Amino acid sequence: MSLRRFSDLAQIEKRIERARKKVKSAKNNPAEVPALEKVEKVLLNSETARTAILNEEEELAIKSLGLLARKKIFYAANVQDSKLGSGNELNERLKVMASADGSKVVV
Repeated sequence: MSLRRFSDLAQIEKRIERARKKVKSAKNNPAEVPALEKVEKVLLNSETARTAILNEEEELAIKSLGLLARKKIFYAANVQDSKLGSGNELNERLKVMASADGSKVVV
């Protein structure tokens, strides 16, 4: 598990515990616990937090956490000028990795 995922998982676990205690409180956001549980589930499956599918309300509920692995990633590939239109084998592998992550690649 990468350090970002580990850090996010530790933060999620602590936040779930606190949020569950506040469930009966008027200050509680009802979308917070389900959102945290969704993110925790993908992190435990060794996926990044950004692969968790959250609705708008859930996104807002956990936005303040600033999870590292929830942030978008920008991949840039450096290639020879002659390969700008097509890239190369390494670019193709990078595109496959990025698409699995829901990210894009710029060549």
